[in-house]
Amino acid sequence: PQPLFAWYGRECHPLFEERLTQGRMRLHDLAAHPNICSPLVPAALAYAWRNVNTPAELAALRHELASGGGS
Repeated sequence: PQPLFAWYGRECHPLFEERLTQGRMRLHDLAAHPNICSPLVPAALAYAWRNVNTPAELAALRHELASGGGS
């Protein structure tokens, strides 16, 4: 399992149900839906929203942060 930082109101249930029955399970695709709001991350916090999937990516991020990057 992967953590997902999000909050969806109950009114989103029909949209999720529709997509699941269609086999459309990518949450990323919901961002284009007119009833879904995806707030922009302020530039000063962008480093905190990096996608890290592998040990190598984590090591690279740690190195970048230790050398003063990402802030």
